[in-house]
Amino acid sequence: MDPLVRTIDFLIAVDSPLTQYFNYDESKIRSAVVTLMHSVSAYLYPLKIRVALAEIVPIKGYNLSLDDFGSWKKAQNHQAAHDIAVLLRYKHEGGIAYVNGVCSVNSIAVAGFTPEATSKNAWLFIHEVAHVLGLSHEAQATCSCVQKQPGECLRLKGFEECSAQQLADLLPKHRCLEPNNRLRRPIVSLCGNGIKEFEEECDCGPEKWCDNILCNATDCRFVLKKNLLFFIFSFGSAFIFFIVLVSTGEFTFNRVKKLLHAKGRKVPPSSPVCNEVEEKRGRRIGNKVLDVAKSPDLNGSYVVMNPPKNLLNSLAIFPRDNLLLTP
Repeated sequence: MDPLVRTIDFLIAVDSPLTQYFNYDESKIRSAVVTLMHSVSAYLYPLKIRVALAEIVPIKGYNLSLDDFGSWKKAQNHQAAHDIAVLLRYKHEGGIAYVNGVCSVNSIAVAGFTPEATSKNAWLFIHEVAHVLGLSHEAQATCSCVQKQPGECLRLKGFEECSAQQLADLLPKHRCLEPNNRLRRPIVSLCGNGIKEFEEECDCGPEKWCDNILCNATDCRFVLKKNLLFFIFSFGSAFIFFIVLVSTGEFTFNRVKKLLHAKGRKVPPSSPVCNEVEEKRGRRIGNKVLDVAKSPDLNGSYVVMNPPKNLLNSLAIFPRDNLLLTP
């Protein structure tokens, strides 16, 4: 399947009988259309098709045909930019569309709409949209989903075998649907379409496909408030930075120690630095550490000299005859 994600902006027209059914209440009409488009989006989402609502327009007329709808659309001068226009016809049993009409003036369809049958409405809508995108009833499937390896054949519940795959294969042929050609913004927000719109804080697509644990797919709001997310992110970043400093602390500590010694600064006797210096500069005898005198050679490095006399005089473990004491 083509990796590009394509967005189809829909202009939805509502005929007079459907408008009357909702008592000309704009909010009820809008709610019914949004519910329909939610179902449509859920079916088309796996095909990498995103559904956006460009506009919802009431249209005067009864029993309008596809040609009637086309004539009405051509007469409109101030429509929101869109890819496909669909007329919802009240309690119409079927639908009609121009096959492969997308990216042209024939990018229109008529679909029946029964307010009590949400699922049926969605399938009629998708059926006609598939026609507009180029899928016809005469098209023959060239693959068998049973024989194909997983991931090689798209098949959605309710579609004929491989018809969804054919629809996905047709999408790259429509240049007007390429992501680079989409310069418009939808007028109506549609939560769950995978597009962050207007007042939405996030939009991870339909709940079934949402992979963002911070986003609530049903209302397109963050599970946690933004300021709380900012606090968690800031605190988490600081904690991770602290862990990194601790894990690399020995290297940093050694650098600081060398810097202090280089500048002639004194290190507290009880500090780990002092103990480490004693280990490196001293000569251990039993549980005691003996200071060893050092003197620079001609090359600038240090050579170990004999221990001081007062130390050897207090210890009887060295044979005095075998030591050459320096005056």
